Amino acid sequence: MSASRWRNSRRARRRTRRTHMLEEEHAYILEGALTLKLGARNYVMKAGDYVCFPAGQKVGHSLFNHTDAPCRYLIIGERNPNDVIVYPESGRVSVRLTGEGYSKAATMDYWEGIDASAPDAKARTGLAQE
Repeated sequence: MSASRWRNSRRARRRTRRTHMLEEEHAYILEGALTLKLGARNYVMKAGDYVCFPAGQKVGHSLFNHTDAPCRYLIIGERNPNDVIVYPESGRVSVRLTGEGYSKAATMDYWEGIDASAPDAKARTGLAQE
């Protein structure tokens, strides 16, 4: 579990929407107001408001300051070292365990690149003849 205190200054740039596959996040607004973008919808949050983003939620979320005044808020989460974060707008996939990022468009079939005719490949894949 970890908590971070954030301060968004006036008209802070929009943060990229994201989803966490293994990590739950919570946001609690301490002072000011900001906009929560959740999927295609926007919600104004003000001091005292709270929101939870469950792990595995398929709708991306981001927070940005839409006002001219500073906004202070807490982000609370577990910082799962194995989390996978998906950024819907860019198609980026971040794998925290390896510290690597990938393009969601770069997908491949499960057996792509495996030569199933090679004897050792058949043994590894369970295709070996008895």
